[in-house]
Amino acid sequence: DISDVTIYIEERSATIKEVNSTNNDGAYKAGDKINITVESTADFLATPNMTVAGSPELSLETGDVQDAVVSYTSGSGSDKLTFEYTVSAGDSSLDLNYLSTTALGLNAGTILGPYGNDVTLTLPALANASALKQKKDIEIDTRAPSVTFTYDDPDSLVRFEDGEMVITATFNDDLESGTIPKLTVD
Repeated sequence: DISDVTIYIEERSATIKEVNSTNNDGAYKAGDKINITVESTADFLATPNMTVAGSPELSLETGDVQDAVVSYTSGSGSDKLTFEYTVSAGDSSLDLNYLSTTALGLNAGTILGPYGNDVTLTLPALANASALKQKKDIEIDTRAPSVTFTYDDPDSLVRFEDGEMVITATFNDDLESGTIPKLTVD
């Protein structure tokens, strides 16, 4: 007896599951390298490996002057692609994140899922638990440390013997825990 059987085949594109980093939480300065990983997922698929051609790019939020655009470095054939960010002078971020949900771009390349379909490049929302900012606490600080002094009475620089003058030091960065700054006045 032969019966008719209908088979439905559905090829779903892989999507981006999370953005993370292999670097430790902490502060990074100009010249430091930070590896950012973009991990894929797919419904009904155990290993949503991605195949990369060309040089896809990831845009990072790194300050008011200019945002960093970093290139893909490795991971084709796996479910995690790595992008290497070298901190540049002038970069700044209290908690590093990508620029937007559309910050992953092909740059004339391709990122294909396991069935040969284009991977859906939408990244998790910036405040999502799977976003870089939520996964890691990476601070970018390339500013040189500085201090500004103010006086209690800037109009009168003349002081009498045994007089008191209050000098306030304002630092542009946090001081190391346990540090006590000293000021010598002549």
